[in-house]
Amino acid sequence: MSHQQLTLHKRYQIWALLAAGLLQKHIAEWVGVSPSTISRELRRNSYKGYYCPDQAQAFADAKRRFLRRPYKIKNEIKDAIIRLLGLKYSPYDIACILTGFAGFPISPQGIYNFIEQDRNEGGKLHQMLPFEGRARRNDLNYRPAQYREDSRHNINNRPEAANNRTRFGDVEIDTLVSKDRKGGVVTIVDRKIRY
Repeated sequence: MSHQQLTLHKRYQIWALLAAGLLQKHIAEWVGVSPSTISRELRRNSYKGYYCPDQAQAFADAKRRFLRRPYKIKNEIKDAIIRLLGLKYSPYDIACILTGFAGFPISPQGIYNFIEQDRNEGGKLHQMLPFEGRARRNDLNYRPAQYREDSRHNINNRPEAANNRTRFGDVEIDTLVSKDRKGGVVTIVDRKIRY
């Protein structure tokens, strides 16, 4: 059965058929969707065993409204970005100029994405960055290396109580980053209870 969006009408059908005591499998047949669609709908939108079709529709509408769609940069904005990169402005500065003075709403991340896309297509925009295409820094929090404090702690310097696992609250934290650097996981484990 092909995927179908549930409408408010179908949600009211689900609500009425649930009240009549039908099984999810039979509700799915009646409404014309797969049983997994009914199961997912009830799992997402039931509270203490009660399903409310109006609330379910409101959640679905809000989710659809706030879905992120890819933002396409217009040619006039692309030209302005390239001109400002030529003047050695950073993407953060360019975003401020274009948004504040020119009225083109764009974020620094959007500019970095545009530069990265150009780089992937063999372009040379990344070489026009003020820091000459080196790894991107966060313009808002940037401090030169000599002023940065190293917040890492050596594992050899931890207190003896943490080594002996005698107290609650001493944790080990590890991070894993995916190969494409688009996702990651942080693990935090209490040394005493191993949770």
